[in-house]
Amino acid sequence: MPAMNGFPTIKLLRIVLSPAARALVAVALLALLFRKTDPDAIYRTLASVSWPLVAAGFVTILATVFASALRWYCALHALHHRIGLIYVVELSFAGLFLAQFFPAGVGGDIYRAYMVNRKGVSLRDGVISVAIDRGVGLVILALLVCTDLPALTDLESGYFVLVTTGLCLALMVAIALFTVAERWVPASLQRGRLAGLLSAIVTHRRTLSRRWMVGTVASSCLIYVGWVSSAYLFALSLAPSAQWFQCLVVVPVALLAAMLPLSINGWGVREWVMITGFAVYGVPPEQALLISTLLGVSAMLGSVPGSLFLAMEKLDHVRL
Repeated sequence: MPAMNGFPTIKLLRIVLSPAARALVAVALLALLFRKTDPDAIYRTLASVSWPLVAAGFVTILATVFASALRWYCALHALHHRIGLIYVVELSFAGLFLAQFFPAGVGGDIYRAYMVNRKGVSLRDGVISVAIDRGVGLVILALLVCTDLPALTDLESGYFVLVTTGLCLALMVAIALFTVAERWVPASLQRGRLAGLLSAIVTHRRTLSRRWMVGTVASSCLIYVGWVSSAYLFALSLAPSAQWFQCLVVVPVALLAAMLPLSINGWGVREWVMITGFAVYGVPPEQALLISTLLGVSAMLGSVPGSLFLAMEKLDHVRL
């Protein structure tokens, strides 16, 4: 189906999702947000920051990477593939590093599926394991956002509640459609590699190890508790009056919005949601912007070990 000016839709989509376009979106959003904040207030806040609490927040973010690796490890074992935990941790760090440059972390996901394939896991099962890893995380995040809605409806936060509800409902609808994929997908769409993959995932639901699937759920909970706690530590480093509950309400929505393939690794989108969300509680935009920036920078620094694993893997491949 042609798009405007005769350009094919697929070509237009590639332009929108290109790294240059997403980088431009991230820069534009961040520039707009910085223009709406007071630079002097940012400098004053940074001058009084508690760096030990910032360090504790970074360590907490680093711990979520290990929790993410544990979730994927459980997903692989749920599919009856015995891959070593240390190797899974290495691939998770490498995937996180690659995810800094691709929309919704898809680059890291492809890499992880490819690498376990080299360990004897079929490529389809590798992709399914990553899909389970991501899918369980999205379900837990959606449920967490749903539990936040009652707290938001009591506040003068109509716009934020609208955005939160929209993201949550869209995700829940997508999950619901996936669970009945075999029943509701039109016959015209039941062809091709993607349709085959979806069908395989639906089929694997019947053979998954429930014990290991419980592990994926528990790991997901640890991941989001880590992100919320890290945001709280960053907020506490900027303002002693910060509250953990505020981070519990705002951070999951920001994480959900950052998954949209609109910018580089969610930059700009995450900050916009954080500023909007924390404004509900009277948190100055400068503090909210710094909290979100510290989260983003910590995630980037936490992915640095992944570059080392990638370099080591490349050297081993050259030697072979």
